[in-house]
Amino acid sequence: MKLRRTTTVEPPAKPVVVKPGGKGRPTPKRSESQKRRAISTAPTDRKQAARRMRDEARAHRAAQAVALASGDERNYGPMHAGPERALVRDIVDSRRSFGWLGLPAILAMLPLIWISANKPALSSALSFPMFGILGVMAYDYISVRRRIKSVLAEKYPTGTKSSTRLLVLYGVSRNNTLPSRRKPKRRVIVGDPI
Repeated sequence: MKLRRTTTVEPPAKPVVVKPGGKGRPTPKRSESQKRRAISTAPTDRKQAARRMRDEARAHRAAQAVALASGDERNYGPMHAGPERALVRDIVDSRRSFGWLGLPAILAMLPLIWISANKPALSSALSFPMFGILGVMAYDYISVRRRIKSVLAEKYPTGTKSSTRLLVLYGVSRNNTLPSRRKPKRRVIVGDPI
């Protein structure tokens, strides 16, 4: 039986040599890197993967909604991003339009049209305002279309990245939206020069 005390002596630490242009740390062993990889939060089954994708999509949509409400152009979705679409939004927002009144007016008149189905005098009296509303909507559509095309041709004489037809449809859809509900929020007011 040995009764003497043993002391543990640590070997001297090896100095870490840093190469110029290196990453500043030694390369990990394969076993260490595999442990790190195993710790990652990869989904274990299909349901968990689908849940994660839904959560990420929901967070992305929420971030885009905040950006649209605040006017942060860096986080707009692909539908609203780009200088050409910003120009189209400014064109639509700087003009006074009545296109957004058409759909609510037609929806308000539908019950009257249903009631007047058996009364030809009332039905013909309602047809004139209906055609008037449709005429105002058509005029507004044609005028906003012309304005967008002319300003785009003036500002981008060599052409736009997106097709002009898509930009016109984007402008018309914004024109037909109630001004207080337009997203992204407006940068100009009615009457501002473009």
